[in-house]
Amino acid sequence: MRIEFGGAFADLLNEKGKGSGDNEMGYVERTLGFCTRDLDDRDLRLVTDIVGGTIRWRRYLDYLILSLCHDENTFRSMEPLLLQILRISFYEILKLEMPPYAVVDENVRLAKVALRSGAGNMVNGILRKLVLLKEKNLLPTPKVEGDDRAQARALATLYSHPVWMVRRWTKYLGHEKAIELMMWNNSDPSFSLRANTGRNFTRSDLVIQLKTLKVCLHRGTHMLLHTDTVA
Repeated sequence: MRIEFGGAFADLLNEKGKGSGDNEMGYVERTLGFCTRDLDDRDLRLVTDIVGGTIRWRRYLDYLILSLCHDENTFRSMEPLLLQILRISFYEILKLEMPPYAVVDENVRLAKVALRSGAGNMVNGILRKLVLLKEKNLLPTPKVEGDDRAQARALATLYSHPVWMVRRWTKYLGHEKAIELMMWNNSDPSFSLRANTGRNFTRSDLVIQLKTLKVCLHRGTHMLLHTDTVA
């Protein structure tokens, strides 16, 4: 809500300054009227992932929410907080692949506490419809057809990028390369690590240390790449 309406940055959960995790949780309590539990480091990372991912995929998520509402007026008149809850829920189910029953239960309760019982019922209905379509592989998909402008709009929705950016990339790179770039742009980042051999710390030493920390990794040509965050 603060990002969309207050111009706040997506990196809300840093350790210092006004954007700290404690301040954000305090903001939730003050504005929505219910308390949140203290979050450990792992949960803070999950919250950061959910916030960032929901923002990145908002165009696609809104397309799906609108499709499942079957009524543009219902979507356009939806309360901002209710829409955010649905966006978060859709992202958790589709992109994070969390257990659907847990996502439905958690966000229905959230809507009831933050808004009212009717909002929870609406969230329940839409999410159950989403889960059913996902299980049957029948999720709505924008058709990439028509002139260049229409195709750019469809690709912008499907891969959640600004239309002007899609048009520019497809013009200079072609459709396939533009799609590859958009997919990479919205993927989770990996981290590259290099052993400091100048201090007698070898690549093998680094591998052993990372495996001790249970970090998922694979060897690169020049560096080590790991795909999980060090605990």
